[in-house]
Amino acid sequence: MSDVFPSLAKTFGIHLSHTAAYHPQTNDAIERWHRILKAAIMCHTSEHWVSALPAVLIGLLTVFKEDLQCSPAEMVYGENLCLPSQFFVQQEPRAADNGFIKKLKTHIQQLRATPTSNHSAKATFV
Repeated sequence: MSDVFPSLAKTFGIHLSHTAAYHPQTNDAIERWHRILKAAIMCHTSEHWVSALPAVLIGLLTVFKEDLQCSPAEMVYGENLCLPSQFFVQQEPRAADNGFIKKLKTHIQQLRATPTSNHSAKATFV
C-alpha cells in the first residue's frame, strides 16, 4: 500500500513533498495562506469573526495574483467566481421582437372581464 500513492503521483507527474505535523514551517505556502487569512479576518471589527468569514474567503479566492497571472478560484475551478454584487447589476434590456409585443398588446386589450358564476345549489345562510 505504501507504493500506491508514489506510483500514482509519478504517473500523473505530481511532485510529492513530505511535511511533518509538528514542523509547520516546512509547508510554507499553507502558512503564508494562513497569515493572509488571519490578517483579512482581523480587518473586520466584528467580535463574531465567523460571520465575516464568507466575505473574506470569497475576497481571497477572487483576488488576482500577479505572480500566477490568475486568481486562486480560476486555478481551482477554471473560471472566476461571481461576486455577490454582480448578481444585482442592472443589465441593458435586450431588443425584443416588435411583432410579438404588438400582438401581445392587441390581445391583452381585447380581453374583457367575465362575470363569475355560482355553481353551488345551496344558498348561504347567515
